[in-house]
Amino acid sequence: MLVHDLRLAARAVRRNPGFALTVALTLALGVGANTAMFSVADASLLRPPPFADASRIVMLYRTQAGDDRVVHRTRWSYPRFSLLRAKLSMVEHTAAFNRGTVNLGGDEAPERVEGESVSPEYFAALRVPPVAGRTFLPEEDSTALAHPVIVLGHALWMRRFGRDPSVVGRTLRASGVPLTIVGVMPAGFSGLTGRAEYWVPHSMAPALHYRDHLTSEQNFISVIGRLKSGVSRERAEAELGVAIAAVNAELPSPSTREWTRSATLMPLDEARRDPGRRNATLVLFGAVGLVLLIACVNLANLFLVRGVSRARETAIRLALGASRGRLVRQLVTESAVLALLGGALGVALAVPGTQLLVSTLAPRMASGANDWGALSEFLDVRIDNRALGFALAVSLATGILVGLFPALRDTGARSASLTGALKSGTRAWTRGPRLSAQGLLVVSQIALALVLLVGAGLLLESFARLRGVAPGFDPEHVITFWINPGEARYTTSDAPALIAGVLERVRAVPGVEAATVSRCTPYMTTCANTGLYIDGRDNGAPGTQPSVGRHYVGADHFRTLRVPVLRGRTFTERDRAGAPGVAIINQTAARTYWPGEDPIGRRIWFSGSSGFGSRDSAATIVGVVGDVRYWPLDEPIAPDIYTPYAQFTYPSTIVMVRSIVAPTLLVPALRAAVRAADHDLPIYDVQTLSARAGSATADARFNAIALAGFALLALVLAAVGIYGVMAHSIAQRTRELGLRLALGATRGNLVAMVGREGMRLSLGGIVAGIVAALALTRLLRSLLFGVSATDPFVFAAIAGLVATIALVASLLPARAATRISPMTALKSD
Repeated sequence: MLVHDLRLAARAVRRNPGFALTVALTLALGVGANTAMFSVADASLLRPPPFADASRIVMLYRTQAGDDRVVHRTRWSYPRFSLLRAKLSMVEHTAAFNRGTVNLGGDEAPERVEGESVSPEYFAALRVPPVAGRTFLPEEDSTALAHPVIVLGHALWMRRFGRDPSVVGRTLRASGVPLTIVGVMPAGFSGLTGRAEYWVPHSMAPALHYRDHLTSEQNFISVIGRLKSGVSRERAEAELGVAIAAVNAELPSPSTREWTRSATLMPLDEARRDPGRRNATLVLFGAVGLVLLIACVNLANLFLVRGVSRARETAIRLALGASRGRLVRQLVTESAVLALLGGALGVALAVPGTQLLVSTLAPRMASGANDWGALSEFLDVRIDNRALGFALAVSLATGILVGLFPALRDTGARSASLTGALKSGTRAWTRGPRLSAQGLLVVSQIALALVLLVGAGLLLESFARLRGVAPGFDPEHVITFWINPGEARYTTSDAPALIAGVLERVRAVPGVEAATVSRCTPYMTTCANTGLYIDGRDNGAPGTQPSVGRHYVGADHFRTLRVPVLRGRTFTERDRAGAPGVAIINQTAARTYWPGEDPIGRRIWFSGSSGFGSRDSAATIVGVVGDVRYWPLDEPIAPDIYTPYAQFTYPSTIVMVRSIVAPTLLVPALRAAVRAADHDLPIYDVQTLSARAGSATADARFNAIALAGFALLALVLAAVGIYGVMAHSIAQRTRELGLRLALGATRGNLVAMVGREGMRLSLGGIVAGIVAALALTRLLRSLLFGVSATDPFVFAAIAGLVATIALVASLLPARAATRISPMTALKSD
């Protein structure tokens, strides 16, 4: 019987190809948008991390809470991790990892490569074996610098060694350190940071990444483990609490703040997710769900209209003995076949749609706010079997749901009256509950479309205001790149001479107007902060000082970025090692710490070991400059303090170059200039400052553009739905319109009358949509900047737009109908 119903459905499609194409295209838009967005949601929220039995992999964090009882998660120092792993029995393969970079030199051009310092248990915790050689042995992580070994990533193996199977045992020089290659990892594996192309044991990190890696009290180490079989998260967390208490007793925190310190663990699948992006993804997935719902409303209207045209056929078949259930099954089968056709078209649309989403997502996929950007989100957005299964399920469910209600209505006792159908033809269907049902569907379409449009309007306005915020600098014609020679060759005392040599050669490149360095650029998330001490004031106990942004810059820094100097002077070449320490503050720092006073000549110093670390080495404020916007963009500008790199800096830094020509044209010459300063020193992460600024607003741009696209699609579907209902209603009233024309009504009167009827439905939908939007747009609050979730201007503009579109969609079929002559209209039935 199913085969028979399918044959009848195919025959119905062939008999009315226009109706079938309309249904398929309408559903294709809804299914295509939902499938594309599902691929994003699946990659970020549903699909587990790409490791075997990933549900048992956990991230371990230290926690601390102050008087405000807000719990903050932090990472670990290596000494604390060393104490911790010996105290855990329910978590196996406890391992530490952190990001690092090295310079690969040799005969080829120097190359900067990202990797990870890891514990030997790291690969066992992830259950990722090498494809050649081995991973690290326990003894290779026991003594600092005693085991110079390295494991290569598959991409690096192919790029540098041409996939040579005999690479194991050979030597690779990384940042000047010879390392023995002991293994190669499989293709696609790039560690938990998602960027690693090599791995070294922690014992080698002091020579490659950070000199105090094994001894520092700074918390920059991430820790993972795998729950043992049969161990619940609660039991493991209870053991972790006992272990961290013992660790804190053996190695107390140097901070004098009164913190409650403990530890917690979190599944890797949960830890990898950026909370802000998760919320945005859910909002967008809900938005495309509304698009599909509008498409379903359109389809329901189409099937209701088709039921009118098939009223006589249905009544005759029932009169000849067909059961109601048999007819309902056949009608639902027809709608399911049409839905599958629409689903197939939707998948075809979803493929380029997903590619578009990925290209728009690219800037925001680069790094996440989860775990301080050290943990990959493992986003692999693609149309796979899961997405195809989703499309199939949505198509079938939609076909059945939108076909079932009209089928039940069309085969009901009142609707399928043979006498009524034969007497009244189609006119019997233009009055009563059917028109009310169609009107309700139109109201629903308009309301749903308005909700999406309001949400899109709010996000677009938010993005515009975010882009409109004064950055405090001029990003045009500025190229930026990183250099990082590594602490194996340069210490902080060596760094100023190296950077001076690099800047000297960079400034000599034709087309360069000015150049400077800093540890971060505007809009970046990695800018340093430190505690501020002010001479002559009570600075409180260590660890309680206010936090300020810290920047190590060149003499031409403010000229390069075109930051205005408001008071005092900038740095000069005389501000170098051995000269009196100097500092420049931003306008916010001046207002915050010296309100109504002149800060020039005041002395300051900083906490930690980042230079100017005591009263004896304090820096004198010599200038005040305009505020520059760093991160986060949606928060007020914080106090920032600049010191000259020549008096203290680190070897790794960002070079910023202002050019008088297109900045990208200078890249080869800049690369050569840096190599002239150090033959083994590559430049990497080369971007214009405008591109970095654009990346900072990538999330807001993606959210606004994606929701706007879905909202416009919803508006088109709603307009088509209004047009279809009004056209059908007018077609059934052709005789009435002819009578009115024959009795003296003008065509303008008829158009106005029909327009009023259409606008009554539209206004009902607008009112319902505004009420719904006032409730639902509150979910967008965390995504908005500078605009209220109930902004009246946005609501009024969107309501006016929807009303205009609805009016046009109502009047077009009315104008077409009034062109028929009264005589033709009166003969229509």
